[in-house]
Amino acid sequence: MLPVDAGWNASQIRRLQSYAVRGQPAAQRLWRRTVRAKIIAQSSLLKRLECDGAQRVRRLADDVQLDGQETVEAQAASIYWRAIFPAFERSDESDPRNAMLNWGYAVLLAVIGRALVALGLDPALGFGHAARTNAWALACDLMEPFRATVDAAVVQSARERDGFDSSAVKAVILRPFANDGPAKKAIMEAVRGYREFLADGNETRVKYPDGPLIT
Repeated sequence: MLPVDAGWNASQIRRLQSYAVRGQPAAQRLWRRTVRAKIIAQSSLLKRLECDGAQRVRRLADDVQLDGQETVEAQAASIYWRAIFPAFERSDESDPRNAMLNWGYAVLLAVIGRALVALGLDPALGFGHAARTNAWALACDLMEPFRATVDAAVVQSARERDGFDSSAVKAVILRPFANDGPAKKAIMEAVRGYREFLADGNETRVKYPDGPLIT
């Protein structure tokens, strides 16, 4: 394998990424780590909000295996969303909370995408999401454990205000992703870790937060 070096050229990076695409053993291990980190972050947010289900979600993180992650992920999501918002359907496009969640996830995806490109990585070569149907598959992979930061911002705004002021919610969402924000720093660390992972296949080099990065 090639050493981790700032002098990598585009073809070298792409060749390394091709060894870690979806379905390869190293990619499977990293995807398991990623899904597990996402569920742990969800559990952490539930605990912070003193919601029911935090321990159940946390136990599900330990059930994530190399195969069948989608089933455990869906079980955790079902508990998670019911606990965070009463009478809430993630698929309800008319709910302003969903609009803000989707907007926040788009911000998150853009921040990760820019970080990947800045380090010369191909954002289409994902290890969990299929690249053939998603030009930002790698960014979609790495963003999963950071979704709880967006969720926390939306929940915080919904609980602190009688109305749902979209401008105010967006400001809360953007804060952790600013250049000196905790989420931005953690994203850069995760992306640098992914670049190191490409050199030796050690999935633990990719560091994820264990909860939402919002004060």
